[in-house]
Amino acid sequence: MTLLLGESFQFNKEQFLGDLLGVLTAVWYGSYIITISQLRKKYNTTSIMFISGIITSIILIIISLIFEQQLIPQTINSIIVLFLLAFICQFLGQAFITYALAYLSASISSLTLLIQPIAATILGYLFFQEN
Repeated sequence: MTLLLGESFQFNKEQFLGDLLGVLTAVWYGSYIITISQLRKKYNTTSIMFISGIITSIILIIISLIFEQQLIPQTINSIIVLFLLAFICQFLGQAFITYALAYLSASISSLTLLIQPIAATILGYLFFQEN
């Protein structure tokens, strides 16, 4: 958390909403990992991913209808990118996490998954020159 927040690791009214959303994200993500870990003791990866995908899709379509002006991609390139993001990043990534939770504890998995934002920062710097 210190690496991600850096100098904003103090109370600031202007950054409060962002910090609050970050903490809420951590709470929901932790809850997700614990829930999937418990479900994985009873159900297989495919069943969990199917139900998780349905529930998440319903929630996201409602939020998108409220906040987004345009839901349908306009170009074939946008459709391909959207499909690849959904399939590779979301589906495969979450399926691997769900599968692994049958063999690893939620605490070990959570600590390992904390490498994601640091790796994304390093890869963004190396490949996209993001400072």
